[in-house]
Amino acid sequence: MFCLNDSDGTVIWETPISGGVKSSPVLSVENGDPYIYFTEAIVDGSIYCLNPDGTLAWHYNPPEDSAYTLQGAALSDGKVYYGTDNGYLYCIGQGEALPPEANFSSDKQTGSFPLTVSFKDRSFNANKFLWDFGDGNTSTEVNPVHTYTAEGTYTVTLTVQNEHGTDKKVAEDYIYAVKVPTTWPVKRGESIQAAINSADSGDIIKVYPGEYHEVLTIDKNLTLKGIKDPVLNASGFIDSSGVTISADGVEFSGFEITGTEEMCFAINVNAKNVLIEDNLIDDCAEGVWLQGTENTLRQNNISNCWDFAAVLDNTGDNRIYKNTFINNNGRKMSGSSDHISGGAGSFFQSSEPVEYVWNGTKLTGYIGNYYDDYAGSDSNGDGIGDTAYTADAGTDKYPLVLPYSNYVEEQKNESIPENSWYQFHGKVDHLGYSESGPKTNQTEWISEDIDAISSSSPVAAGGKVFVICGTAGMEESTEDIPQLVALDEFSGDILWNVSIPKAVYGSWASPAYDDGMVFTATGPELGCYDAETGEKIWCFNDTVGSQGAVNSGPAIADGMVIFSDWDGSHYYCLDEYTGYLLWSFEVVGDAQSVPAYADGKFYLTSWGYGTSYAGHAYCVDAVTGDQVWHINNIEQNFCGSPAYKDGVLYLTTYNFYGDGDLLALDAVDGSIIWQQNIERTDSTPAFAYGNVYVCGGCSGFSNVQTYCFNASTGEKVWETPSLTGENGGIGGWTCSVAVADGLVYVGTEGNGYFGYNDLYALDAFTGEVAWHTPHAGSTPALSDGMLFSIGADQKVYAFKDSLSSPVADFSADITSGNAPLTVNFTDQSTGTVSSYSWDFNNDGTVDSTEQNPSYTYTSAGTFTVNLTVANANGTDSEVKTDYITVSSTPVEPEPVAAFIADVTSGTVPLIVNFMDQSTSSPTSWLWDFGDGTNATEQNPVHTYTATGTYTVNLTVSNEDGSDSEVKTGYIKVSSQSSAKPVAAFTASPTSGKTPLKVKFTDTSTGSPTSWFWKFGDGSKSFLQNPIHKYSKAGTYTVNLTVKNAKGKNTVTKTEYIKVITKPVANFSANPTSGKAPLKVKFTDTSTGTPAKWIWDFGDGSKSFHQNPVHKYSKAGTYTVNLTVKNAKGKNTVTKTEYIKVITKPVANFSASPTSGKAPLKVTFTDTSTGIPAKWRWDFGDGSKSFHQNPIHKYSKAGTYTVNLTVKNAKGSNTVTKTEYIKIT
Repeated sequence: MFCLNDSDGTVIWETPISGGVKSSPVLSVENGDPYIYFTEAIVDGSIYCLNPDGTLAWHYNPPEDSAYTLQGAALSDGKVYYGTDNGYLYCIGQGEALPPEANFSSDKQTGSFPLTVSFKDRSFNANKFLWDFGDGNTSTEVNPVHTYTAEGTYTVTLTVQNEHGTDKKVAEDYIYAVKVPTTWPVKRGESIQAAINSADSGDIIKVYPGEYHEVLTIDKNLTLKGIKDPVLNASGFIDSSGVTISADGVEFSGFEITGTEEMCFAINVNAKNVLIEDNLIDDCAEGVWLQGTENTLRQNNISNCWDFAAVLDNTGDNRIYKNTFINNNGRKMSGSSDHISGGAGSFFQSSEPVEYVWNGTKLTGYIGNYYDDYAGSDSNGDGIGDTAYTADAGTDKYPLVLPYSNYVEEQKNESIPENSWYQFHGKVDHLGYSESGPKTNQTEWISEDIDAISSSSPVAAGGKVFVICGTAGMEESTEDIPQLVALDEFSGDILWNVSIPKAVYGSWASPAYDDGMVFTATGPELGCYDAETGEKIWCFNDTVGSQGAVNSGPAIADGMVIFSDWDGSHYYCLDEYTGYLLWSFEVVGDAQSVPAYADGKFYLTSWGYGTSYAGHAYCVDAVTGDQVWHINNIEQNFCGSPAYKDGVLYLTTYNFYGDGDLLALDAVDGSIIWQQNIERTDSTPAFAYGNVYVCGGCSGFSNVQTYCFNASTGEKVWETPSLTGENGGIGGWTCSVAVADGLVYVGTEGNGYFGYNDLYALDAFTGEVAWHTPHAGSTPALSDGMLFSIGADQKVYAFKDSLSSPVADFSADITSGNAPLTVNFTDQSTGTVSSYSWDFNNDGTVDSTEQNPSYTYTSAGTFTVNLTVANANGTDSEVKTDYITVSSTPVEPEPVAAFIADVTSGTVPLIVNFMDQSTSSPTSWLWDFGDGTNATEQNPVHTYTATGTYTVNLTVSNEDGSDSEVKTGYIKVSSQSSAKPVAAFTASPTSGKTPLKVKFTDTSTGSPTSWFWKFGDGSKSFLQNPIHKYSKAGTYTVNLTVKNAKGKNTVTKTEYIKVITKPVANFSANPTSGKAPLKVKFTDTSTGTPAKWIWDFGDGSKSFHQNPVHKYSKAGTYTVNLTVKNAKGKNTVTKTEYIKVITKPVANFSASPTSGKAPLKVTFTDTSTGIPAKWRWDFGDGSKSFHQNPIHKYSKAGTYTVNLTVKNAKGSNTVTKTEYIKIT
């Protein structure tokens, strides 16, 4: 703000202001002196008054109104008037003389020094300021900028003053300035030694893949890390080791070293406390020389050295373990070991027991090294040799029997966690789709008030939900620092939180997760944090934008992370693990999207406000950053992020003055495939079931809607009504819908431009509302069947379908036998089970809590077995009476003869396979086939060569006796038929409990010679009269095909065999609400083949039909109960308050509290009768609500009359409570 001389324009005074001034100041004159009033373009709702000399006289900051004040102030009758973008008008007059209240905030609290911090005064009624930054420096500016030049933790104090007193705000340990090591990246073609020379002690050098033909000298305390095994080729360097280390504390890891010349080492250490780890040393003259002490050689692979793998001076106290030594030949130099020289006083094993994996089992113990000439055995199977290995002057007491790589658990790829929503809109293609999501609005948990940005979206991975918190561009106090918060996915508990730069403009960006790291793009910075602890791993803030990232959360793909800086017009691609800048890409206008990735390419967007063609889309090579194509023929603004599916990009546009668009672009060249008009939006489309789903509309500027389009043709499939959010419209410009399980999840705008008050689940194929909740609503995330969304109250809501009670069932591998009898029980319960209680003899004592236990019965008897299963929603028991029969050791009985044949009739010659089924262990068999021939085999094959009817006799014997089975007229042999057969059969039984044995009998005519049965459960048979066991419940269709020389014929009996299990009750109804009288059709959807149904409709009526129709005559809410039953048992399902029969409602309500001091939060509770469907509250202060049970804050003193109108299909009713709320 400047004050100029009106004669010549010279500056009389100037005062720094934190934000731009978008309107002219206004002036008042008192005693001949001008006082200046103005607002500034910062979203804190403030107005300022300056003294005639430009110093601050006062400023006012509304405590509950964070909004822009672009339009300036007006003066009238000694009062100042101004308004904010949130719709409030303020009048400031000569009020009570009050002392000031000190408060402040800052743009950052932590960072590496020199650390520059912008402080923002948040005090009330102050006009003089004294800042103490805690490092000996002070300031009297209103909003100072201060640079901390030394490492440390600093307490910041602000003392404020006016004519009526002073106040002080002390923020202890508020600023933390740290020394962050500099990371020096080295890429292919650059020199590692040059980076070593430039680095300071404590720095990190990261060497990227490639071959580096040089040798290194490390003479300062550095960490050298090879990324993906860069190769250090030392060939041709005479009398020089590949790496020479002379500084203590060096860490050297991740390299491949090769080619050192004669008598030269791969690594030569002449220092202390050096760590040599995870290197591959191959084809060198010598391996590693440890001349110093207390050094560690760990987890290296050293092979094909002409001489020793490791030479250790006898100064000792070095530690060598987890290394693999292969094909080294120290004996060439007359060594006593192929691999090691020296070693006296050093240790060849871990300093303490460590965890390792052997043959798939995790073990703990001391561990040494692998030597390919070790010949010891491993008698106890723990992977450690039985005898020690002599390592020249040292001894390895715990040698490995295989290379160390066999002792490490195979690493799972965590880059793409299963069942996770780990980046914006799910994954890097932004399709917004998951296999499973909640089918009800059952709330699993609600987080604390963590100030989650109400238009942002969480991400979920690794059992955690990550949320960006703060007020997204609103000014915060020192108690309200922007945070990245990690919540427990299943409880909502806060696991950790860490400060991050402030987001701007209601930013609806998301964090991103990959490989144990979480990334945020807020303000000017991309930060990488440890997902387990929240510790910052690295950050990148070399951006050029003035505002920082807006709607540009990071995207991660193939080890790269990409984000943008909005008005800086750049996208930045970094190494995911180091933050090293790989390339940047400049766009036209503002870079605002979260890029999509596919097939080695990033797809980006930008927009140029006010230009004739504002939308720009780009395809960029992900490795090089080179542009593949660019289109600039889109009239409106590409403010959202693209979604990619099968070579097509789906994007939306925002139009500041009308409708937006949904476009499908060819990913090959960016050409338009189809284009449709929709409400203006920044929404990213979702793709599922061959359709594209999107929502749009901006509160105050347009209606809101949600749409479904055919992805191939662009044809509209359905849309929700075009309404305002207050009147039931569904959607919003910053919400990106998600799809799962046939449902579309979408929010509706609430709290201003960026917040959401309602969450809907729509049928993905019709657009009908499946469920709704007046909470949450921001862009949803889906993981493990749960949905996560942020509400206008800045809390995170988790939705998950509630579990039903489990249904117990089990089987046993054997149910009878001699004592001792060991029985293996198998749980076959359905539903989610959290605990098992087995009682193997029904004596009331729990014998096992395992899921699938084994139990040994030691005495004879008949035993009843009881299994009880439970979860949070209930328990169920399965009791099998006299299920296990245990006998004492029996006396061997005489044999009992029995047999069958695969065919008992046919034409000559008839080949019959006889099968012995005798019991009690016969030792000899005598068959009489009835045609004068005999056999003594156990299972003979006999050919009948003449027509006739034959009686077959089998006599079996053992040392305890003999027995005979005679089947009279068993085999019927006829002459060759002149006609093809006709298939027919019977079965017994045709229904029963699992397992069910069924005997099938062929009754075909026409002399078939072969039979082919299909039992309907995937099993087949070629016997004439088979016996088949059905193991699973179900209804089975049986098919028999018979054949002879004249042809074949088939008979099919549909749903012939019914095998039942204990039923599980379930049902649906249509409609579930309406006016009286209401006819409702109930549909049984139970499983397990119930035979009986008992319905209780909740109004005293019952039915025993499977699918009844019931008429409700009176208004009310009814609980419906269905019990189903069959021979295996019964089960009941209850749907509470399922049917709502409405009448004209009668309005009523209560509130608590009804009086108090301003500001006062009041909870209103609807107690209306008659089942209202809509509620309209008038709180008496100009505010309204459409929630059933709202919470309203009264900001000003007064007495308020409250009015509630309720409505349903039968009519409406209003109740008014006069002077109900009293605020002092």
